[in-house]
Amino acid sequence: MSKYVSPEVVDLIMRIKPTKWKVLKTEAINMNEDFLWFDDAPTWSDIENLKKHDKLDSLVRVNLDENPDILKEFCKGSKAS
Repeated sequence: MSKYVSPEVVDLIMRIKPTKWKVLKTEAINMNEDFLWFDDAPTWSDIENLKKHDKLDSLVRVNLDENPDILKEFCKGSKAS
């Protein structure tokens, strides 16, 4: 992977941990903390749960088939902030 992205990005990627949920993906999210959730197909129920906790802005919709560089673009944009 380091062939394609910087060591900093590799370090960030290595810190991503898998998670488990039973019904809703948002069950695995601590709604009391700030977060970004990258998903290509959030369910209606997950979206409603985000709205309920005023966290809809934390959802980043991604479609790697349509835009395979979206995560790279997101990282560049977040560095400028």
